[in-house]
Amino acid sequence: LHEIVLYLKEKYHKEKIILLGHSWGSVLGSIYIKRHPENVLYYIGTGQVISFLRGERAGYEKAMEIALQKDDVKSQKKLESIAKYPYGKPDNFIKECTLLRSVQQKYHLAPSKMSYLPLMKAMVTSPIFQFSDLHAFFGAEKINSRLNTEIMDFDLEKESYEYSVPIYYVLGAADWQVPYVLAKDYFEKIDAPRKKLYMLKGSGHFTMEEKPKEFLEALLDIHANEQSR
Repeated sequence: LHEIVLYLKEKYHKEKIILLGHSWGSVLGSIYIKRHPENVLYYIGTGQVISFLRGERAGYEKAMEIALQKDDVKSQKKLESIAKYPYGKPDNFIKECTLLRSVQQKYHLAPSKMSYLPLMKAMVTSPIFQFSDLHAFFGAEKINSRLNTEIMDFDLEKESYEYSVPIYYVLGAADWQVPYVLAKDYFEKIDAPRKKLYMLKGSGHFTMEEKPKEFLEALLDIHANEQSR
């Protein structure tokens, strides 16, 4: 990420760049702005991860809550089979996570496979993306499995709430894959030069694909806010 930031600064002749991180990118982004605030004009987090383990647990508990409300015995049994998730055996994490996602997708708490279609279409028709980018995208899961330990240890609550750059969160109000409730609570504690929270109703984890108009409006509002300084 640091190499990319330096490349962008040089290419566009900028002292600082705007950094937007989504999901796993919000983990990288949050770490980066702590280490290299001198390179970032402001940060936008969406699908913002606060604590990976606590987020997974919150998503589990929400799925169980709905399964009980709907008297969905089949889903209840699935969830009961991973009752300690995600604090069970690390070797079982991928299998248990996949099981949880299947229940979350059933209740529209996490993106289904169909949710990726607009993203795939955008990538295929984009003048920017190349075949090598698509190949790398589909190979990302292999990389993710190797990063499980690092991801599981991630917890912003263990660090200072102070930031040297303005912070903006654009969250999906229906996101339970990376539960928005954790990010919303954490945001209230942030001490930054400027900050603002945007909640997109009816949007889940893929805020920019699910609510492109509202997401763009949030970005334009952030830009206007920063330009006025």
